[in-house]
Amino acid sequence: MTATATTQTLEEIVTVLEIPSDNLIKTSQIRDNLQLFISMSNNRLKDLLLLLKASPFVDMKSIIVYCKFQGETDYVSKYLCDNNITAKSYHSGLLMKNRNRVQELFCSNKIRVVVATVAFGMGLDKSDVEGVIHYSLPESLEEYIQETGRAGRDGRLSYCHLFLDSTTFYKSRSLLHSDGVDEYAMSKFLFQVFSCENSVGCICSLVKESTSRKFDIKEEVLFTVLTQLEIGGQQYLRLLPQFSVTCTLYFHKTSPQLLADKDVLVRSVLDKSETKGGHFVFDMTKVANDLSITVNEVFDHLQQLKFSGEISFELKDPACIYVILKKPDDLNALSADITRWLSEVENSKISKLDAMFDLANFAVKGCQRTDGCSGSQHTPCIQKKIIQYFSKNYSTSDSGQCTQPQRGSPFLQADIKVFLKSNSFAKFTPRAVARIMHGISSPAFPSATWSKNHFWGRYLEVDFPVVMEAAKAELVKLVGKGE
Repeated sequence: MTATATTQTLEEIVTVLEIPSDNLIKTSQIRDNLQLFISMSNNRLKDLLLLLKASPFVDMKSIIVYCKFQGETDYVSKYLCDNNITAKSYHSGLLMKNRNRVQELFCSNKIRVVVATVAFGMGLDKSDVEGVIHYSLPESLEEYIQETGRAGRDGRLSYCHLFLDSTTFYKSRSLLHSDGVDEYAMSKFLFQVFSCENSVGCICSLVKESTSRKFDIKEEVLFTVLTQLEIGGQQYLRLLPQFSVTCTLYFHKTSPQLLADKDVLVRSVLDKSETKGGHFVFDMTKVANDLSITVNEVFDHLQQLKFSGEISFELKDPACIYVILKKPDDLNALSADITRWLSEVENSKISKLDAMFDLANFAVKGCQRTDGCSGSQHTPCIQKKIIQYFSKNYSTSDSGQCTQPQRGSPFLQADIKVFLKSNSFAKFTPRAVARIMHGISSPAFPSATWSKNHFWGRYLEVDFPVVMEAAKAELVKLVGKGE
């Protein structure tokens, strides 16, 4: 059961699950008791406050305001409190007990407004939410439907308002490129995963932070790739629980050699360790492989020695742990396949965001206010667009209203040339340059370092692939000159 599946998705589901087509029940995605509003905003904070203090929102007891970023929810909720509106923020960065407390207060009507990320509402048992406000543009029509659907579950008339801000759209669209990976980076990563040192059946590890920085691939994406290697068409590895793999060991009672004579694990530790200042540093997976046990068993044994007073130890370097089941016949082909798959996922997300923006942009700029639409109330045209989206392969060009990112800039090439010359100490790829020009942080080029650069985020509104191509052209010129 789902409220947000396109025709193509439904066809795939019924095929995989072998469900007869006559057992498929389809209903409208938007309930009839929801009134949908969209307005353009150049000052969302001010407009949000005005909206909450005007009818019908001023009389509502339960309102959810959805934001994209965690920090944004904290800032907006504080602003509302400063203006005499009881509000609390909710996002996954809060402690679980604090999140539960906010949900309890909201469900008991002790706070009027919850300012939240998408994390709020999953399994929310509250039928009398009267209003949903999108302070930020949802990333897809599916997300928009799910979040507006949290209003009016008791069947009463409820109101949903979306603030459209094109700058926020460009930023959201830009950030969807933060997970992208180049094929040569993926190839190098896979060569490390399946390196000669890592034989079939042995326990292997990848330290998350250093690996992420080395290949300039986000930790979440690295884990996604490893998961694909586990559950994809061919199972190449089995993932084990993540663990910190670098252990520093200190001996307190028995001398290391004497203890090693009595304890096989200590003997292995001494054999696999580097000695630094009288203590021993080793990789947990190497000891595990040496003794044919798991990393958890190594840890448990160290804990027993610690409780007996023999040793103390420290762990660092959180890592992904895995066992190789089969090595690929062609790593380059596998790299190409995974890179293509990640690119398809990225393009799908961009298409969904474009469809969401297209709908909102059409409402404020293209709607003729016929068939029941008036002012910022666009329930009829929104419902029509949603039906089109879920019933066919939706095209963002259908309305002719979508404001796509620019396809270029007269200064782009020259600015990239200046940027590369003034930062010749760094080893750039076209993707890394494009990310900086878009203001996107990455493991190898973090915002903490690069946001101070003059060109950071300057070309946010130019389509990311266009910036990448311009960067590639300039980098090729530098290589040709031997710079």
